[in-house]
Amino acid sequence: MAVGRFFTFGLCALAFASPGAFANDEIFVSNYYGNFIHVYPRTANGDVAPSRTIFGLSQPHDLGIDLVHRELFVPNNLPSVFAPQVTVFDLDAGTPGPGDTPKRVIAGAATLLDRPAALLVDSVHGELYVANDVDPADAAILVFALGASGNAAPVRILKGAQTGLGGPIGMALDLVHNELVVVNYKVTAGGSITVYPRTFQGNVAPLRTIQGSLTGFNRPQALALDLAHNELLLANSFFDNTISLGEILVFPRTGSGNIASTRKITGPNTGLCNPIGMTFDRVHDELVITNAAVNIVCDPSVVVHARAGTGNVDPVRAIGPGPASDLNSPEGAAVATTVDCADPLVADGTPCSPDPCTTGGVCTNDVCQNGTPLTVPGEVQSMAASPDRETYSWSATANATRYDVVRGVLAGLPAGPGDDDEVCFANVSGTSFSDPTVPDTNSGFWYLARGENACGAGTYGTESIGSPRVTGTCP
Repeated sequence: MAVGRFFTFGLCALAFASPGAFANDEIFVSNYYGNFIHVYPRTANGDVAPSRTIFGLSQPHDLGIDLVHRELFVPNNLPSVFAPQVTVFDLDAGTPGPGDTPKRVIAGAATLLDRPAALLVDSVHGELYVANDVDPADAAILVFALGASGNAAPVRILKGAQTGLGGPIGMALDLVHNELVVVNYKVTAGGSITVYPRTFQGNVAPLRTIQGSLTGFNRPQALALDLAHNELLLANSFFDNTISLGEILVFPRTGSGNIASTRKITGPNTGLCNPIGMTFDRVHDELVITNAAVNIVCDPSVVVHARAGTGNVDPVRAIGPGPASDLNSPEGAAVATTVDCADPLVADGTPCSPDPCTTGGVCTNDVCQNGTPLTVPGEVQSMAASPDRETYSWSATANATRYDVVRGVLAGLPAGPGDDDEVCFANVSGTSFSDPTVPDTNSGFWYLARGENACGAGTYGTESIGSPRVTGTCP
């Protein structure tokens, strides 16, 4: 007769990065017609399902993240569900997660919000920029206090005939040269890029304008700024036509007038299809680009390109297209990942980790400081088997980010040194796993678990005589 499985324990855990260490490492994507935000692992590739979703929106366009307070800002462009507003969520919101209820909402007559589309977070100066995507006569950039809530009036406004605004749909902030860069698509010659002093007020003319037939603009949308290479990167969407699937254009940061791009990412291999949203991941030197795919020859997706890419180059990776990724007119994109404290856009007080074995640091004067050293996890406790002897669980171990589980046959006890009678289940992300394998008749299995983190692996516990359990089955 077959006997049931047996199990034992005595193990280590891995260290979980604290919120201050940016355990997120995620891409946030707003879906305009789906009225939701999908969140994916930053390195997701293929038709990958989102890890969580934030619902309860009204045609969300752009996205902004405040890493100091761990908040996600969302402009709701059209009143298909509710009046124009900016909703603010906890960065970890979503299903599964803390829920979809916003922390606060900016809405009301005093806000002057009218088709809010582009959004920009300035954590350094504590300000929130919102662009009203309307025709030139009423187009405006509104600046709110970053913690604004309710029917709050903007603290500054850029609006008027001299501004050159018209359908402002993308923005980038230059805190080195104290400038705001805006892309407009409801103006002549296919679109424009206009640049203003960061502290603008009123009907202010741009410092510089890129506009004209040489630019190749055709409904340009998102904008990114690369200060390290002194470049502006633009998603040229070709929205609502079939002339082109779109392209990424690159201009000098100080460019002005009717000028051509210095390079471009374009062609069928690029995976571009009406690119609407784009964000620059400075830490990994990558462009995350959303494809709204209005053109019937392609489907919605998110593609990631190397920032220095040029010509008909393949993307580094892509999310979708496909049913699992569940993209529905993706438009805005934002990345939450590790930070470079020397980045001008990173404010003092932003959580950081000076090295993989330290957590809880904060950016101070361009340096990550005051972190707490992590230690390897201690022994795993309370390992138990389910009644069917297929699922095994244990208590979460402090500082553990993943676990290794070793299975062996009873005849092979004690554990180790790591022979053919043992099997490794490596990098288990949670505190349980399943093993449907049935032991031979008149035999049984034992199980051990240990925790790991970036600083190393914990132990498998100790034997009854007090010596440590050692096996090389899991490297």
